[in-house]
Amino acid sequence: MDIYFNYSIIRFLPYRDIGEFINIGIVIHGNDGSFSTRVVDAGYSRVYDVFPALLKGLFAQHLKPLKRELSRIETLASNCKIDAQQQLFKNLIEPGEGVFTYSQAGTLVAKDPQAALDELFNRYIHHDFKHVASPEGK
Repeated sequence: MDIYFNYSIIRFLPYRDIGEFINIGIVIHGNDGSFSTRVVDAGYSRVYDVFPALLKGLFAQHLKPLKRELSRIETLASNCKIDAQQQLFKNLIEPGEGVFTYSQAGTLVAKDPQAALDELFNRYIHHDFKHVASPEGK
């Protein structure tokens, strides 16, 4: 059975005035009642490759509370009905003022929540585009 997922990409935006960001995680909600998140580890070297002037340890310092909050939301979602989960998802990805932002919601159809999360994480965080059709392949 196909499951419809809404997802959002979690972005690290340390210099809001410049608008430059790096994708660091995924939040996903399915119409089957699944609700999951995945975020990179604090040692994700790409952050400092993109933002070399960022103070060492600053990303890890900000990441720890984000992971706690996402874990709390996942636990809350596991005890809610789907309509409440949808509201949690919408509230989570609303624009905010912190160093972490969320993309607009996207939609994906898949058969398995874990496979959907893996696919999105690999595509948007690890830049694995092997499943994306390219103009040259047509």
